[in-house]
Amino acid sequence: MRICRSFPLPFLLLGLVLISAPALRAGTICLAWDPAPGATGYRVHYGTSPGQYTGIEDVGSGTQVDLEGLNDCTTYYLAVKAYNQDGESADFSNEVSGWPRPRITSLDPGDFAQGEQVTVDLLGANFQQGAELLIDPSSVPTDASDHPLVRLENVVVLSCNRIQALITVEPTARGLRAMEVGEFSLQMEVRNPDTVFGARSELLEVVFDASRADINRSDSTTTDRVDGKDLSWLTYSHGSVEGEPYYIADADLNGDGQVDGVDLSWLAARFGQCRDGAGWSASACE
Repeated sequence: MRICRSFPLPFLLLGLVLISAPALRAGTICLAWDPAPGATGYRVHYGTSPGQYTGIEDVGSGTQVDLEGLNDCTTYYLAVKAYNQDGESADFSNEVSGWPRPRITSLDPGDFAQGEQVTVDLLGANFQQGAELLIDPSSVPTDASDHPLVRLENVVVLSCNRIQALITVEPTARGLRAMEVGEFSLQMEVRNPDTVFGARSELLEVVFDASRADINRSDSTTTDRVDGKDLSWLTYSHGSVEGEPYYIADADLNGDGQVDGVDLSWLAARFGQCRDGAGWSASACE
């Protein structure tokens, strides 16, 4: 953004940009500009029509402001005037426009089973068509090879308040260490095509996949049945940690990198049960 003309003091051209910040205040546009020599203050003018400014914010000598309380999913047009003791610049700077920055309010659902693929809705405001939904890699649990265990794809902006995406909790195949059971803080970010973004930490809960108690999959006669063969596999691997010769990833039921009493308790809870279309039960084994 540039000041085309100024009041008598020697002003440099003024650059004005929309910027992002992680705060989640509703209806917020964050604006920053280059200082103009000789200015003691600035006024930001804004409105919902080009050149028609219905709001004014005097920011004093600062060169950045958060304009709050704006309407979501609405285009605002903004320009700045500089002032000092001799008065205010005769003309506005060049005008910039944009929506308030994206704001994430919730992820639905927020709980997933190990190895599950789930279509989720990300709710909030100010999601523009073409927006990206990103996950901070540092907030995603990884396996022993540092591969992320949460994958995001098929992102679609359904409205300015809703984004839909497919979340995969890896791995979906046997023979690999499962995602650990528990709660994780997942840092998510929505970045609009104009590069303005909003971020939020969402709680991701991973629950135990009951089918993992059926450890032994090599014998088709006991598939979908938790019995002594599954207990034998877990017993063989009991006390091992990932990377050791006796470690069996499928016996690490809770995915914490070791086969121990916790895994035994998970197996015990399903012992003597079989799976049918309705789930796991002892009656399904009859």
